[in-house]
Amino acid sequence: MPLPLAGTITLAAAGVGAAALVVALVIPTPAPAGGTWLDYPTAGANVATGLTQFTAHASAPDPIDPVTAFRFELSDAAGDKFPVENDQHPSVNGTIKGLAPRTLFFGRVLWEAKPGSYSLVEGYLAEGKWTYAPAVAFTVPGEGSTPTPVQTPTPTPTSTPTPGATPTPTPTPTASATASPPPTPAPTGQVRITSQTHTQGGNTVSAQAYDVTPVNGVVDIQLQIVVAGQSANPNGIWTSEGCGNLGEDSTGPVETYACSTTMNASNPFHSSAATGWLRVQVTVGTTVTTSYGPSFGISANIH
Repeated sequence: MPLPLAGTITLAAAGVGAAALVVALVIPTPAPAGGTWLDYPTAGANVATGLTQFTAHASAPDPIDPVTAFRFELSDAAGDKFPVENDQHPSVNGTIKGLAPRTLFFGRVLWEAKPGSYSLVEGYLAEGKWTYAPAVAFTVPGEGSTPTPVQTPTPTPTSTPTPGATPTPTPTPTASATASPPPTPAPTGQVRITSQTHTQGGNTVSAQAYDVTPVNGVVDIQLQIVVAGQSANPNGIWTSEGCGNLGEDSTGPVETYACSTTMNASNPFHSSAATGWLRVQVTVGTTVTTSYGPSFGISANIH
């Protein structure tokens, strides 16, 4: 089973607001059977800071065994890995004309981009096996730092001692350093879909918040439903779905916690399919950590 990952955004509760969403729409190029590729970011791309979207396509090697998940593995120039949520419910894009019938699958996840150089590896799951595309390097430009000017000390005149006088040394006061308390770690939490039941015009979705810290954090899984194909709007309307009591996360590190909720995601649009997006907020005091999770499709209503 792939390990789901999630990207986090830490905000002050007094002004919780995510950065503007950056979306790139790229028309995919057909790939050979069993092939997969990133639509965005492309190799050498400059990605703006803020909430952005990784997108990928894959063609199932066998129409009988569809693509069931996409994985996005992100690391920086130092080799440190950054968590990004997997797309566990990829959407179907149709067939490639002129080739043997097979279906293209589309996956996407959200990530909070911060300045740095990164390498992204994308892969898909089909027939119980993972297939990966070559790594793609991209950059998130940041503001250059301005060096602090160094002041040249002014020489102090040396006094000439008076003959016969014995100078009395002036005691130097010893400063007592007061150690600052270590900063309180920001709360953490990720969200994933554990089950989904499709109905006409709606879904029953069970979701889990996991890797939650600390144990006294207030956890809220939230849902946003948009027209199919649209990305989540961080500053739009999110419906609070709550979460159960926190218990030990049996799949995570020691002293991490999890809770679950089940929601009915109904399609609010008359004739269009919809997409549901999940996120989780963990609150401790005045600090809120927001993590964006996977999306899922909702069929159109029958009229």
